Amino acid sequence: MLVSTAQSYPGSSRSNQFTVRFLMGLVFNQVCAIQHPLDAATDALEAQAKEEG
Repeated sequence: MLVSTAQSYPGSSRSNQFTVRFLMGLVFNQVCAIQHPLDAATDALEAQAKEEG
């Protein structure tokens, strides 16, 4: 999906390019927001595994 978007992006209308940039920004923000909780969960699981093992 990203490859096809990258290929069609340069020839798209300005409004379509804006929409793509806007949606990609939202996706990026969501990925960044979930990174910290996932890192914390991974650290907790690793600590638990060390205690058990």
